[in-house]
Amino acid sequence: MYRTIKSVIILGAFCSFAFSAVAQSNKTMIKPWFQALSPVDREVISQLLAEDALIELKDYDVTQNKEEFVDALDAWEDAIENGTIAYKIEEDISNDDLITTKVCYKFPSNELMTIETFEFEDGLIKKSVQETVSEDCSDF
Repeated sequence: MYRTIKSVIILGAFCSFAFSAVAQSNKTMIKPWFQALSPVDREVISQLLAEDALIELKDYDVTQNKEEFVDALDAWEDAIENGTIAYKIEEDISNDDLITTKVCYKFPSNELMTIETFEFEDGLIKKSVQETVSEDCSDF
């Protein structure tokens, strides 16, 4: 009986650790995503996105697939030059497969605060939705 209880405890601890590692892995992908946006690193962005990923830019009423998004990074690269990106994960509304971030984009001539939601599947970004919430980052 002692051996059975010990096995159950070890199995429970292992499952808890494995679940924690999976949950953490999606959150740890957020940092390289934003790092790859400034300066633009197309290779990292491509590696983080699932092949059938969709990027929705609500402000522009545009949804792009992975290839379209990566191709459009030329314009983004010009916009973010000499700018900075800060983000924080909204822990109270995020879970393992759906992570919401508040993001402050500081461009040379203005700033912008957005809410960005990332859906994950098999360790990759399946969908990203971005929407502006403020023309400044004072609430960041």
